[in-house]
This record gives sequence, structure tokens and C-alpha cells, in this order.
Amino acid sequence: MTQTHPHVLTQRAAQHTVLLNDTVSGTTCVSERHCVWNDTVSVNDTAAADGHVLVARGLRKRFERTQAVDGVDIEIHPGERVGIVGPNGAGKTTTLLMLLGAIEPDEGSVELVGHPLPGGRGPAMAEVGFAAGYIPLPERMTVCESLRLFGTLYGVDDPGRASAAVLEELGISHLADQRCESLSSGQGTLVGFAKAVIHQPRLIVLDEPTASLDPDVAMRVRDRLEVMNREHHATPVAHEPRHA
Repeated sequence: MTQTHPHVLTQRAAQHTVLLNDTVSGTTCVSERHCVWNDTVSVNDTAAADGHVLVARGLRKRFERTQAVDGVDIEIHPGERVGIVGPNGAGKTTTLLMLLGAIEPDEGSVELVGHPLPGGRGPAMAEVGFAAGYIPLPERMTVCESLRLFGTLYGVDDPGRASAAVLEELGISHLADQRCESLSSGQGTLVGFAKAVIHQPRLIVLDEPTASLDPDVAMRVRDRLEVMNREHHATPVAHEPRHA
């Protein structure tokens, strides 16, 4: 397989983007140790103090004759924003799924919010949010019922209140009583994102979360991520670099 080298784009030169040592099979992880708010740069002091939210060493995954991921190493601190970028087939989604414990690597190890995988996946996922366009919602439930269900599973104290709050923040309160099966592609994507952040996770993993959204709606998702990153030191890891 011919190794490709993706381009890493930053919105502002002031972002101090750091390339980590994991450019393998065309996959690059971009870590931002400085967070930019309102065109200013503020150093995230929690990164060094609080350790890691994710550590992966030597990840390798092969599918028959294809070496999808070959030796990826990642360290992510609280409050960092990380983008995984590369061409189609570079192994981005495979890397994300290994980091979440959804698939096991052929070689290597993952520690997710302090829990080694695969054994600690249960408690780890209680502190992780995941959104992807290919994850379906419960079709016969309303949006509010679905969010209350996931909020309960995540251990949210008041799932009903949390559901209403996240829908309002994303500007989709009008969808609360609509069945998930009747949502448009863009609406379903927004509800999926709401599901991923309803429990204020420490780590947010996004796999092309806004691919079907209009630019103004996608900006709401970005704004929500920035608030969570600034106020709660949540760490977004995105396959779609403009949201990292």
C-alpha cells in the first residue's frame, strides 16, 4: 500500500498546532495544546496537571491483505482538540473505532479516560461521547424520548432537563416530539450530536459529524464544542478537521 501524506489545515496561525508522532498509512493526528477563543490564544493549564484522557501505543489493524493502520501512537490531554485527517482509505475511522474499543487492534494498547481496553470499556464509555452519521437513532422513539433514554444510560441526574437543554442549545427544540424515523438526514445528525454530549463527557469523538449539515447549522455544533472545551475541558477528537 502506498503511503500518502495528508495536508493539515489550520484556521489561524495562532492555534499552535502540533503534529504528533503517528503519521502512518496516510493518517495524521493534529493536537492543539493552545485553545483559541475570540481570536486570542490561552494556554490550557489542565493538560499537564490532569494527565491523559487517551493514550494509544503501537496500534495496528489489518483487513485481509490491507494494512489499514500501522503503528499509530497518540497521547491526548484534557482540553486538547485533535483532528485526524487524511485521504479516503487512510484508516481514520478504523483508528477512531480502535480508540473507542469498538474494534480490537491486532497489536497495540489503548487506555481511555484512565481505563485500559478492552476490559475497562464499560466504565470508560460513561465518560465518552461519540457521534457519527452512520450510527442510527431509535426509529420509533421521539427525539426527546431517545435523549432521555441515553441520558439515563449515561447516569445523568435529570435526563429530561438535560435533553431539553441540549436541544435548545442546538436550536432544535421543535424536534422534541418528532419520531426519529421521520427526521431528515441533517436533523438526525444534530440529534446524534446531542446524544453524544448530553452527559457532558470528558472526551468527545466525532466521525464526520456535520457532513450533512448546512454551514450555519454546522456552526452551532462547533459553537457547542467550543463551550464544552472552554467550560468543562472536554476534549473533542474529530475525523472532520474543521471541528477539531
